[in-house]
Amino acid sequence: MRLRPARPRSVTPALLSPALSGDTVTDTATGAWPYLDVHQSRSHEPTPYEYRLAATLEEIFTEEGHELADVVRGLNARKVGTADGTQWTEETFRAEMNRLGA
Repeated sequence: MRLRPARPRSVTPALLSPALSGDTVTDTATGAWPYLDVHQSRSHEPTPYEYRLAATLEEIFTEEGHELADVVRGLNARKVGTADGTQWTEETFRAEMNRLGA
């Protein structure tokens, strides 16, 4: 049996987002492209604690793995504590990532 490749369905340009339809959309007050903001979900400049945590997580992901147990073990081994200085557990890591919006 021969399979034919799927044909793309036609899409009405009005249904596409402005970025996909080719329309130019900018904030008329600032001239900025609001949907291209790199830090859309950031409510504040990261604290030194958040910078250190992010850098350490990148190191752990590169060297040790992505599993939650690996991450918790890596943070504790590097003496990077929670925001209040205690050791990490899987529960505290989940709660902190939720708090940070990650």
